[in-house]
Amino acid sequence: MMRRIRPTDRAGALSWIFPHGTRPKRGGVSWGAVIFLAILLAAPAFAHAAAQPPEAPPGDAQAPPPVEPSPSVLSEEPEISPQQAQTLRRQMLQALLTDDFRYRPLGLVDPFVPFISPETTVTESLPEFEERPSPLSNSGLPLTPLQKMNLGEVERGLKAIVWGAMGSRALIEDAAGKGYIVKEGTPLTPEGMVERIYKDALVLRQYVWDPKERQWVPKFVTIHLSKEGMKD
Repeated sequence: MMRRIRPTDRAGALSWIFPHGTRPKRGGVSWGAVIFLAILLAAPAFAHAAAQPPEAPPGDAQAPPPVEPSPSVLSEEPEISPQQAQTLRRQMLQALLTDDFRYRPLGLVDPFVPFISPETTVTESLPEFEERPSPLSNSGLPLTPLQKMNLGEVERGLKAIVWGAMGSRALIEDAAGKGYIVKEGTPLTPEGMVERIYKDALVLRQYVWDPKERQWVPKFVTIHLSKEGMKD
């Protein structure tokens, strides 16, 4: 609520603005202009008073000024002498060279495992050696000279066939000219034997291994005698 200005207050204000003897006369300067000039002169004083912060109550303690943090001092590592460095290096080498040393990746990449795994190639396994027992009764014994002869040598070596009271016999010579008397059942060639002896021919039973049937299959071969070798 605005306070009404008394005449005495008005006169005091005017005496402050206009010194003694310099008060304007009536009809010279209007009172409105005088009041406006007084407000302009008093405005800086009011602004300075409003800018000052309010005083703290007497009971409250003033807050201490903020303390700036002091810069942290870096801790310096102690220097290591050359002897200590050599000792540490020797201990590390001994730890790496021990048999109990193991690399534990613990979630890291194992450097000992290749990045690219090679493709697994399936190699065809060689067939195992199939043990084929010989059908001949003398299997396991050393081969005789007749068993060492092949089929061509038997054809060239058949020289004579003889018939008599003891039955039929055949004369076969080897490459060295040595003659052998054979009869029915005599082993001849590595996997064969004499099956039958006729007057003009000799039947040879040879055993051939059949991989599908997985057994020995007999094969009969007839060897004819030349006319010069026929004898009664």
